[in-house]
Formats: sequence, C-alpha cells, structure tokens
Amino acid sequence: REGNMKSEKNTDNRQEKNSSLSDELKISENIINNSRSMISVINREYIYEKVNLAFCNAHNVKDNQVVGRTLADIWGTQTFCDFIKNNIDKCFNNGESIQYEASFETPVNGTRYFEVTFRPISVSGKEVTHLIAETLDIHDLKVKELQIKDKEEAIKKIETNLPIGIVRCKPDGSIISANKAFLEIMYCCDEDSLKKNNFKNLYPQDYLFDIHCDQILEKHIVNFGRLSLIDCKGDEISCRVSGFLAIDSTSSNSYIDFVIEDATRELMLENRLIQAHQLET
Repeated sequence: REGNMKSEKNTDNRQEKNSSLSDELKISENIINNSRSMISVINREYIYEKVNLAFCNAHNVKDNQVVGRTLADIWGTQTFCDFIKNNIDKCFNNGESIQYEASFETPVNGTRYFEVTFRPISVSGKEVTHLIAETLDIHDLKVKELQIKDKEEAIKKIETNLPIGIVRCKPDGSIISANKAFLEIMYCCDEDSLKKNNFKNLYPQDYLFDIHCDQILEKHIVNFGRLSLIDCKGDEISCRVSGFLAIDSTSSNSYIDFVIEDATRELMLENRLIQAHQLET
C-alpha cells in the first residue's frame, strides 16, 4: 500500500510539474506574441525555427509559412547578403549580442527602418546553436530623426555661408563656436585657435564686455550698434554688434550669441561723405 501511495504521489507531483511547466510555456508564448517587436529563433543554417505574431503580421503570413524557410527566402537574397548575414555570423562565431539599424522591405508596410538585435543561445553545450532575433520597427522615429538632421544641416549651411559673423560664448567670454564669416571678419586662422582666446579680449575694454553681457542676460536681445573690436592680428576693426541669449534645450546652461557685421566699408563711406561736405562748404 505504501508503495502504491508513493507511486500515486510521484505521479501527482509529475502531473503538477507538467501542469506548471505548461502554464509557464503559455505565459511565455503570450508575452512573445504580444510583443511589438518581431521575435524569431534562427539556427546556424539561417533557417527560422520559430516566429511570433508580430513577425507574421508584418509579413502578412502564418507562422507555418515562415518556419522551416531561410532568411533569404523571407527578406530576399540581396537584403540578406548586404545587411543580415554578416551580423548573424558575428553573433554565431563570437557569441556576442549584435545590434544595428537598417531599412528592409515588408509586404504590408513597404520599406521601413528597423532596429535589429541578435542574441546568441546555446541549446546544448557551449557552442552557439541558435540565436534570438528581435526586430523593432523604428520607422516613425527614424524619419523624424532624419528630418531634424536635414534641418540642422540646412541651418548649418546657411550659417556657414552667411556674410555675417556669428560667435557663441559663455557669459564669462569663453568661446564655444564661430562661423566662417566671423573668422574672416576678425582675421582669425581657424576656429580651434579662436577657442583658446576669450571674446572679452576682442573688446578694447574688458568692462564693456561685462556691461554687454549683463544687458543681454537681462533683456535677452540687445543691439549695441557700431563699436570697435580688436581682431586676431591686434588691429582695431569697426563692427556692428548684436547679442542674443541662448539657453541649451538639454540643460539649463546659458550662452550668448554675438552677431558681428563688418562696418569698415560703412565707416569709410561715411568719412568720404563728411569730406565731401567739408569740400562743398
């Protein structure tokens, strides 16, 4: 009787373990299928052994239409060779996770940007036999990122080609950056050598720079009119100067952007006009 009771108890324990394992598998399956990412298991022959619901929806197929087929069959031979194979081989050979971004063609949504992560797994022993591929659709985010980058490049081109000098510095006068026109107006060799200088040193009097900074910090935008600055050769140059307060969007740091226009020609014409009036008189 005791033997029968032990046998029945062992059977109950096995059934309980099997039931618990079955529940865990169902939970895992639900988690994977409810993921926004396309998740798949791939073997060393580049063959899909498992795919989730998001993967099937993206390709407008059922899982049995993918499982057993190669990545080249699903993504196309060209895409597989150009973007996928090399990263998969790194994962298999080095046993390290690989992450990259690429644009792929999908039957449902056309060409889209994805973030792909390959994670190595070993079914038996130390050798990597499979990998888990997680492919996240980042198309909308990537498009916005590219649009912002294009706008930044367009603004940078405008700033570079403007005949007006622009220099950014800290309130203490430390120079952060300057455009090409500013370097030309102030006869400076390059931006790196300029950064070693202090914008305060370009003023004939140090206190005048401090006064201008205080006004900019208070009013945010100030037009100082025409005044003399000292160029990188040590000569005085007549310039029109305006200042703008700029606050970094990623922090609370404040910067001052100075806009510099070369007023040498303007001053020369004024002097000629004065001389003409004097001669006329």
